[in-house]
Amino acid sequence: MTRSDLDDIATFGQLQEWIGALGVALVTLGATEAVNLLAEHSDHLADYSGWLFGCAVSAICGGGLIFVAYVLHGQKAKKISKYFKPERGGA
Repeated sequence: MTRSDLDDIATFGQLQEWIGALGVALVTLGATEAVNLLAEHSDHLADYSGWLFGCAVSAICGGGLIFVAYVLHGQKAKKISKYFKPERGGA
């Protein structure tokens, strides 16, 4: 294992964690605010359609970030499995 490989694994791990956390936060906040708007302003929802659109965009962007984090996790796992392959068979 080279220093470059360790740097790559560390970079993928940090990026994956930060991007995934941001994605989860955007999805959660967008969905929570949309439910809030629907519950509190359901009688005149047309006035708040822009805000609902913003909530939807937030949730969709968060989902995209979660997908990017998933891809980075796969790259990190591939790099790690290059050196540490699981043993097959008995002990």
